[in-house]
Amino acid sequence: HMSEIYEIIKAYIEESQEEFMKYAAMENKSPIYNKNWETDGELLSCINQMKTYLESQNITGIDIKIFEEKGITPALYFSVPSTDTEKPYNVLFLSGIDKIPFGDNWVRVDPYHPKVIDSYLYGRGSASTLYSIFSIIGIIKALDELSIKRPKISVLLESSFESNSS
Repeated sequence: HMSEIYEIIKAYIEESQEEFMKYAAMENKSPIYNKNWETDGELLSCINQMKTYLESQNITGIDIKIFEEKGITPALYFSVPSTDTEKPYNVLFLSGIDKIPFGDNWVRVDPYHPKVIDSYLYGRGSASTLYSIFSIIGIIKALDELSIKRPKISVLLESSFESNSS
């Protein structure tokens, strides 16, 4: 099944590239680098866009919640139920949506205007944990498409990951 899973995930990532690039274009600075994170709303905007994206994926049984409290950076939680009734188990993914400031060595592209060059995406944070959501959704879609039993998958995407919250 590995080659089939790989091909499904690859196709999903390719079809999601435009959405993926939206997040690479966001500044989304971690709270220790952006003291105005709460008033500028950038982190919450990203979380809300991800929620909308998740809802558009039509994943059976997905449960999505946003945690938002004054003075605390927002977080997005989602889970999908196990399809293994004989041996159900849980897997938790923890990731972040915030970024650290970029360095001076950007020469191929503007960090906040991502581009694909020679099959590689160049953009701020494009290889960061922010994009784990696309990998996780790709995995869920591949397992479901191939009718492979999966565990309950829970994902917590928080927005002070780069500010040493974990």
